[in-house]
Parts: sequence; structure tokens; C-alpha cells
Amino acid sequence: MQCWSCGKVKGKRPCPASHAALRLPEASTDGRDEKICSKCCGTKRRVEIACPSDCPYLHGEHDPKWESAEQQSEQTRFFSRFSGLEEAELPFLVFVHHLLFQSGPALEAVDDRALLHVVRTVSDTLDTRAKGIVYEHQSPRMDLQPAVQWLTSALTQRDQIPIAPKLTDKKAQAVLTRLADAVAAHLDAGEERPYLELARKVFAPLLAGAPELNLPEPPSSSGGLIVPP
Repeated sequence: MQCWSCGKVKGKRPCPASHAALRLPEASTDGRDEKICSKCCGTKRRVEIACPSDCPYLHGEHDPKWESAEQQSEQTRFFSRFSGLEEAELPFLVFVHHLLFQSGPALEAVDDRALLHVVRTVSDTLDTRAKGIVYEHQSPRMDLQPAVQWLTSALTQRDQIPIAPKLTDKKAQAVLTRLADAVAAHLDAGEERPYLELARKVFAPLLAGAPELNLPEPPSSSGGLIVPP
């Protein structure tokens, strides 16, 4: 059965929102949960689709019951994209993903291309800071600027987050560069599952029991370039 939302690929997940107002004209209306593809589920939830709060896919509570070999292959392919990082940078990679998973409205609805844009823009800010210039790069996309500002604020004020690994701006920027490369590779591979959805599953064992982050408020924008003495 085709995905009830896009009608282009096979639907794999039972979707309790399939008999809501937004649906394909040719879809049946017998009240049963029709199936949705993981891409539509990941990118349209609570944006174009009125998801009920008890949907198990909404908060990652479902268990797809991957076959062990398939899961291991997926994890190996995922982490191979970060193979060039130094050992000291790996905890920061986990920390950055922990931030992304707790981003709430700032990033939960963006697609992979938008996520790539956000990460690259924040990476530019850290690169500038590593050179001794405090300047916050802005996104030309107004719809993504709140996400850019949120992640920039969290990472430039990471010293206020007790569990944040200690890392210089230069090395933190190297982690973000590799993250951007990983998201780009995920896009190029045409993966059906959105990057953050896959990453949430892969990082779940590492973040089990991790505390929620008390993130600092975004700083007020000075609108200027500050060069420290």
C-alpha cells in the first residue's frame, strides 16, 4: 500500500492521523490507520499532519524490531561517517546530538537539507570564534534563523552547561564540520529515514539516562563585530 500522505512510496508505519483532514483524495475513509512512509512521518509530523499525542512514532517510543544484523549494519554505516574525529572529540559529538534531540520546536520539524544549512551556519560561527573574532553568522533563510540562533547560543555558551565536554572552539568546529559532512552524505545516499530520526535511534544507548539540559537563554544581539584586545 502506498504512503497515504505522498502516494509515491510504500507506506510502512501505521499512521493514526491518516483519517484526519489532510489526506490524499483517493485514500479510503474506513477509519483504519493507513500506512505512511518514514520520510513523510519524520518531516511532516505536526507541520502538515495533525499527529495525535499518543502516536508512538511522535516521541520515538516505537520499537521497529530491527533484525540484529540490519541494526548493526546501520550503526556501522552511521558511525563510519565520523571516523576521522579524534578520541577527545567523540564525547562532544554525542553532546551535540543530545542538544539536537532536545531542540524542541527549533529543529524538530526541519528536513535534512535545512538541518545541513543550520549546522554549517553554526559551524561558521565557531570557526570565526576560533580565530579570535566574536561574530554570530546569520542565515539568509528567515525560517531557519531561529534554529541557527538556538544552536549557536547553546554551543557558544556551552560552558554554562555542566555536562558539556570541555573542548576548544576550533575542535568544536571540527566536530560540527564532520556532522555537516555526515548529514550531506545521508542526503546523497537517499536514505528513507531522516537523519535525526536515525541518529536518535543510534545514540539511544549512549544517552540512556542522560539528564535533560538546562540551556541558557539566547544572548541579545549586538549586531556588530567584536574583536577582543
